[in-house]
Amino acid sequence: MKLFKGKVEKIIDKKTIKASIVSQKKHRLYHKKYPDTKKYLVNNPENINLEIGEIINFKACKPVSKLKKWEIEKNK
Repeated sequence: MKLFKGKVEKIIDKKTIKASIVSQKKHRLYHKKYPDTKKYLVNNPENINLEIGEIINFKACKPVSKLKKWEIEKNK
């Protein structure tokens, strides 16, 4: 199971959030490191109150729509 830690970029709807993950990549020729950002649409089924900039954990789940294949993990 894939588990990611990302930052809330945008709250699209009550049950949809856009989250982004920033990772460091290395250029294959010049070996310089640069940031690589990837954005995901995350399902929020319990309608958890979140704010922009908040750090969340999300995991892979059964596809909810064409682009929503991720779900917020419950904090324990």
